[in-house]
Amino acid sequence: MVSGVPPARETAPTQARSSWWRRHRAVVIIAGIAVVVVAAAGALAPRAWHRLRYGAEYRASATTVLVAAGDRFSLVVDDRGASVGDSWSVQQQPDPDVARFVRDDLVTPLRIRIGRPAAGCCAGTRYFTFDAHGPGRTTIVLRNCFQGCDNARTRQASTAPRWTVIVT
Repeated sequence: MVSGVPPARETAPTQARSSWWRRHRAVVIIAGIAVVVVAAAGALAPRAWHRLRYGAEYRASATTVLVAAGDRFSLVVDDRGASVGDSWSVQQQPDPDVARFVRDDLVTPLRIRIGRPAAGCCAGTRYFTFDAHGPGRTTIVLRNCFQGCDNARTRQASTAPRWTVIVT
């Protein structure tokens, strides 16, 4: 007791709040942890899915691909879209004893995919995905036959990046 004033007693509402907190503290903490875990999983899941679907990624600047048997890898090119005239394909398939073609996908930016894209749309990144099958060395050539490759100008604008794939 300071200067003759008795200590203040807790009022009923304050007692009720502290009592509620004591009873529900564990639930509130567990719920908070669950929110953090779900948010982290949501942030990491797209990257994990991308890695599983496409494996290691190699752009045209990396002309040598070194992978182990059983690994998945993708050859990655920029695709300006069919409306511009890009038409990517696998020109030279790999030796099937070394690597096998799985799929090719055009991945467009989210801003283009929202709503309804225009016909002939869309530019993005094209992934040519392969599974490394067995040890050896093979060559894969992609081709962009620009606007049909039917004249000197379009043949000159066409490209054919080449990768040497070594599977250990």
